[in-house]
Amino acid sequence: VSNNVQFHNDVHELDLRTLQWRRIEAFKGGGAPPPGRCGSSVCLSGKLLIIFGGCGAKYEHFNDVWAFDMSLLAWVCLFPASPPSSPQTLTSQADVATFPSPRRNAGLCYQGHDIYIFGGKGAQGAIFSDVFRFDVRSASWELLSSSLVKNEGFVGSLTLLCSNHIIIHGGLLSSSASSSLLVKSLGPIGFGDRKFLRFHCEGEGVNLPPAARGMHGGITLNLPIVDKGSHKKSAAKNGAGKGMSHKTNAVDFKEPVLVVFGGSDNKRDLDDMLLLRLNSVFFRAGSDENMGQ
Repeated sequence: VSNNVQFHNDVHELDLRTLQWRRIEAFKGGGAPPPGRCGSSVCLSGKLLIIFGGCGAKYEHFNDVWAFDMSLLAWVCLFPASPPSSPQTLTSQADVATFPSPRRNAGLCYQGHDIYIFGGKGAQGAIFSDVFRFDVRSASWELLSSSLVKNEGFVGSLTLLCSNHIIIHGGLLSSSASSSLLVKSLGPIGFGDRKFLRFHCEGEGVNLPPAARGMHGGITLNLPIVDKGSHKKSAAKNGAGKGMSHKTNAVDFKEPVLVVFGGSDNKRDLDDMLLLRLNSVFFRAGSDENMGQ
């Protein structure tokens, strides 16, 4: 949505080499695009740009799933929107479990052909804590958890997939924000029955943990870890015929890290950037199979 309250449905690409923006146009006959919206959830699965939910110009909320094929430049609706509803207007628990109710600002990530939806906020103000899986191949929904965390929802949480782990950080609550870090190790066949583990991360010295927040950005990446104390023997020999020892900077391995930027704590906008090392977190999530939340 732009400053003059126009709700858009266009796709743009930023070339990081030239820092130039380019609008990507669907080819003629490539299918109608989704209605304009804000607060939609987006992820990239292969060549498919997946879009879920959001809020339209008349405050209508969506639970549809769209895909934009980046190679064919074509839109396709994978799951149509259902009529606007809230938990109070659904007729039975079975309706709730069939597919997610319309919402905005849900967490979204993917693994293989599966898209995972976490939380979000409905048109009537309901804050959700449920988890759904959407199979892109069969265009079908499955409810994985009706309440991921008791008495806590996720609006604008940062949801990412890294090294076969789902990471959920933060999220807005009704009048505050969360600083929790939830991690789940995925099995070889997908979501499995392992529970999410909640971590309370602490910093050292000035390396403070991220403040409670939602609607923030972030990425995961693998950083090379340099052992500055390593030594290697050179092939050259000195006058005494002995190998000469040289101190070198050797990259021993790469460590996954989470980088968090900006967001809101429901009272003010944040502009900080923080980094969290994930090795110990992933080790716990992978080994504590029987641990609860």
